[in-house]
Amino acid sequence: MWQQVCQSKFTRVLILSLLFSWILSLPQVPTSTPKVQAQTSLISVLFDNTKAETAGNADWIIDTDQPTPSPSNPTTETSWVGAISAWGVELVKTGKYTVSTLPSSGRITYGDTSNAQDLSKYRIFVIPEPNIAFTAAEKTAIINFVDNGGGLFMIADHLNSDRNNDGIDSPRIFNDLMNNNSRSVSNIFGIQYDLNNISNENPSTLNIESSSDPIIFGAYGTVSGTILRAGASMTISTSSNPNVRGVIFRNTFSRTGSTGVAFARSQFGQGRIAAHGDSSAIDDGTGQPSNNLFDGWNDPAGTNKQLFLNATEWLAKTTVQPDFTLNTSPSSQTVNAGSSTSYTVSTAAQGGFSGMVTLSLSGLPSGATGSFSSNPIAAGSSTTLTVNTSTSTTGTSTLTISGSSNGITKTTNASLTVSSNVTPNYSLSLSPTSKSISQGSSGTLTVTTNPVGGFSSPITLTASSLPSGVTASFSPNPVTPGSSSTLTLTASGTATTGTLTININGVASPLSRSTPLSLTITPGVVERLVNGGFEGSTSPWVLSGAAFYTASGAYPHGGTGYVNTGNTNNSTGTVYQQFTIPSTATTANLTFWLNVSSTETTTTTVYDTLYVEVYSSSGSLLQTLATYSNLNKSADGVYSQKGGFSLLSYKGQTIRIRFRGVNGSISPTIFRIDDVSVK
Repeated sequence: MWQQVCQSKFTRVLILSLLFSWILSLPQVPTSTPKVQAQTSLISVLFDNTKAETAGNADWIIDTDQPTPSPSNPTTETSWVGAISAWGVELVKTGKYTVSTLPSSGRITYGDTSNAQDLSKYRIFVIPEPNIAFTAAEKTAIINFVDNGGGLFMIADHLNSDRNNDGIDSPRIFNDLMNNNSRSVSNIFGIQYDLNNISNENPSTLNIESSSDPIIFGAYGTVSGTILRAGASMTISTSSNPNVRGVIFRNTFSRTGSTGVAFARSQFGQGRIAAHGDSSAIDDGTGQPSNNLFDGWNDPAGTNKQLFLNATEWLAKTTVQPDFTLNTSPSSQTVNAGSSTSYTVSTAAQGGFSGMVTLSLSGLPSGATGSFSSNPIAAGSSTTLTVNTSTSTTGTSTLTISGSSNGITKTTNASLTVSSNVTPNYSLSLSPTSKSISQGSSGTLTVTTNPVGGFSSPITLTASSLPSGVTASFSPNPVTPGSSSTLTLTASGTATTGTLTININGVASPLSRSTPLSLTITPGVVERLVNGGFEGSTSPWVLSGAAFYTASGAYPHGGTGYVNTGNTNNSTGTVYQQFTIPSTATTANLTFWLNVSSTETTTTTVYDTLYVEVYSSSGSLLQTLATYSNLNKSADGVYSQKGGFSLLSYKGQTIRIRFRGVNGSISPTIFRIDDVSVK
């Protein structure tokens, strides 16, 4: 029949015409870097799973089917298997959203046409409690995604929520993204996660804009509060990003302040950012059967469902508008009549802007001329404006630098003071003027030297009034007047905490100059124990009875040394270390690695036991943290990490952590202990 139909010439032409029209209607392959998904189609939301979001007891995925959840038409949160399936299902049920997962094998990129899940294909990127730090390339991709109109949702958790034990947790990972990035901008979104652990609160203090806040009063209902169940708060800074706002605050904090923030929002470039401090708020209590989950999504103490859906809607309403900014540094210069000075004119591209910017200058005083080292310049680059004065030029003038491209014009101003009698001099300026670093880490800022009157001597930089445990280094040093140096401040694990003013000094004989810096040292993760790995000796551990030290045995967990109790019948062996938990400590969690090797064959009866105990400095038992027995046995050398056990209730006290192994009369059990830590 089909052959008979096609024998008609008219029919063949009609079929070919329809086929050609269908081919033309197919999506065209992009010829340039794709932009963030347009708002004319379903709003694409990408949930990240590349950063160990399911490590340990976490289950922060919408579905185990990845990248596309199944079934495609879910009816309830249990249609998909994941602890945040409720969030994804609710979005799909609106008919406005499509959701997918970036699986553990995926790549975080922006503008990479070889990546089928490049961020430019999505409207919103959700990162639920990452446990692996972003690479430099990934941080660049995320920031470019936001700058070009993407919506970023950051959900962190409490201090030391290091579920994959790689040494970094989600608050530090997000802070690293916002401080150490390719834009060289500290606190780029104006949000910093506090390194704390808020065990159980119901923040309900709404911001001063609560009557009009689009997240509090959104399409999915009115938000009255949220929850923190072992989560972190945030501190916001409008000086770092004027668009940042606290949406919900902890109840003991001011709604007009910058601290104690439970939920925050911000804007950068053409995109938006939403941030929460606790993954418990998105946990719907369902997920993979092996995980112990908690229904925070429907917790009656908060309105988390409305909060996260409203925030998702707010993130989706960004638009990509190509634009650029123009800036001049320094903002003022002073020179002697007849001499010259210079300014740096820089541009920054926003929303994918890629045009050339043509610069012009006005406002020069009589007898002065100005020129740009490069003109026009590409958006995102800089040029030097040199101003030459004559011997008759005097007074203070406002210079106006304009930049034009593609119908967009931006201006920036700088002050020029010309004097007939200016003594060569210089000053120092800092960016930023305040810095916060935690114990055991470092931070950088820029020191700029600003010469006047033709000052040209090299300037040697130093830092004074540093708190104990903090060191400073400059690169380069000395510096040429008019150039900058990077100051690196490093705090040891025992550095004095608190906020104080230090001085950044410049010496260029015979002139000495100084400028203040507000430095805050916050508590870091500090190891309280000594020689927890038993390397080289047992000192300062105390062993007694049937407790034995092996310096280079066959079954260490790390290094070469370890201790064990037991391995003889009718015996008791103890291992303890005495130490002090400072009254200022914010964390003190005990962890250790244990290998239980036993000749007992029973699978039901406890014959040999290891007690993990807390004693006072005088030898009184304060608490038994845990017990392990022959029933926990494994192969020789196969360790498992135990803890963490919080010891914060003993802060300000000197205590002993003691391991006590007790063996019965037959078939001894060996309890091998290694890599003990209290942080």
